[in-house]
Amino acid sequence: MTRLGRRIGWIGLCLCPLGACGPEPAAEEPNPLSASVLEARAAESHEHLEDRLSTLVSADSLAWLGEPSALVPASGEGWSVWLDGLGLDRDPAGLVRMDAGEIRILDIDDPGEAVPFGYLFSDSVLTDYIVRFQYRWEGPRFAPRQDRKRDSGFLYHFPADAPHQIWPASVETQVQEDDTGDVHLLWGGDRPSIETTHRGGVYDPAGERSRWSGHLRRSLLFESPDDWNQVEVVVRRAASTHLVNGTANARAFNILSATGEPLTEGRIAFQVEGAQVTYRNLELIPVGRSGRAPRVLVFTGTAGFRHASIDPGVEALRRIGHDEGWVVEHSSDPGILNDLYLGLFDALVLLSTTGDFMDGEQQAALQQFVRWGGGVVSIHGAADAEYEWPWYGQLIGSWFDRHTNVTEGSLVTRLGPQPWREEWYQFRSALPGDADVVLWGDPANYGSEGSETRFPLAWGREFDGGRTWYTALGHEPGAFEAPFMEEHLREGLRFVLRIPRGQGESRSSSS
Repeated sequence: MTRLGRRIGWIGLCLCPLGACGPEPAAEEPNPLSASVLEARAAESHEHLEDRLSTLVSADSLAWLGEPSALVPASGEGWSVWLDGLGLDRDPAGLVRMDAGEIRILDIDDPGEAVPFGYLFSDSVLTDYIVRFQYRWEGPRFAPRQDRKRDSGFLYHFPADAPHQIWPASVETQVQEDDTGDVHLLWGGDRPSIETTHRGGVYDPAGERSRWSGHLRRSLLFESPDDWNQVEVVVRRAASTHLVNGTANARAFNILSATGEPLTEGRIAFQVEGAQVTYRNLELIPVGRSGRAPRVLVFTGTAGFRHASIDPGVEALRRIGHDEGWVVEHSSDPGILNDLYLGLFDALVLLSTTGDFMDGEQQAALQQFVRWGGGVVSIHGAADAEYEWPWYGQLIGSWFDRHTNVTEGSLVTRLGPQPWREEWYQFRSALPGDADVVLWGDPANYGSEGSETRFPLAWGREFDGGRTWYTALGHEPGAFEAPFMEEHLREGLRFVLRIPRGQGESRSSSS
């Protein structure tokens, strides 16, 4: 073994206790999902994103999505290699090769000695994106990991000024035999930290919420050991989700640097870590707001009473979007409530979504959408839903309790009274103290003439990293044809989209 080989081998072995090549984990419980379910999800995940999305939304065209760009151009332009002991862009043995948009790592003959660890990294800094790639283990393992699991990884939030080392401060989507999807937080004194929900360091959507700075194991194993695997990493602001073969298996939010600053941008990288692996079909989908129109998803799935006003509500929201120059899509398919698809949108409208309309995974995706800064507008019957899920009640602000018959009445707005026909809602509990109420029901609507009681009907607030806005209006189909309602909804959407009052605005406020 050469001096360099001995040095690299020693470094690799000494780093093992730090996480990326730590002790082999204990055997897991069998995956409760059937093989057929996993195969179906894996097959779908390999389809083009536009094809997958077109089965869920009602658009005639998904031109707004744009074509995903090749993450690694055939020329390799915009990427650099750093190898421990060799330095920047010094790779005489061709340990990392970029060929026709593929990344081939350690596609070499066994040199009979340890090979250096390192990474291929982007020269540019990225923020708010979805990265998609496929990987497959191609063959040998190399010293110092010749007797260990084959290992690599995708790094993100790698600061441009972070020193090159094994490993640079960053967040890792683990790519390793039997462990793909794990979250590693790298490295040493510069290690980032995340918030997540877990049980004993294993990601669990229903687990304890806490700040975490160690190795977070993914919830379940979704990878195929012998075939191509699809990985999607959704990174929006200081939050991320790791999806493997179509299923989310780890989530993080409130990602902070070692000094406590939110990590919202950085370089990305693929690790060289002692195993031959090929990456292909590498795509980058920008999802940041800069330079594009806001995207709004209107969701109308129900598991309880279905309001006749839903279809007119969708049309009203489409009119608003057209008027404002926003993208407005509609779906009633709960399959769209997953991190990948929600990652494409900036605001979600829950239009009279009654009953327990989400399963546990869809609930977790909605939470993550809010925690990365997404906005949620909830309308009318959306308060009559998910009664067994406390977080949802907090998102809305309260749950529906009872209502009057549909009657003519009066709204109290900040601009004065407004006649209105509605079933007048009351709620189970007082609103959170930070709720900014913009609309009330006149006490006479409730048979309480002369009362000083205020009946809140619409409000907005900051919540769990995002913004939420609710209105109890919208029972009657004709409500969505009223100019007042259109302006009311416009204000709610502008609030959750963080569009300041007056910016591009040609109408007066309704509240």
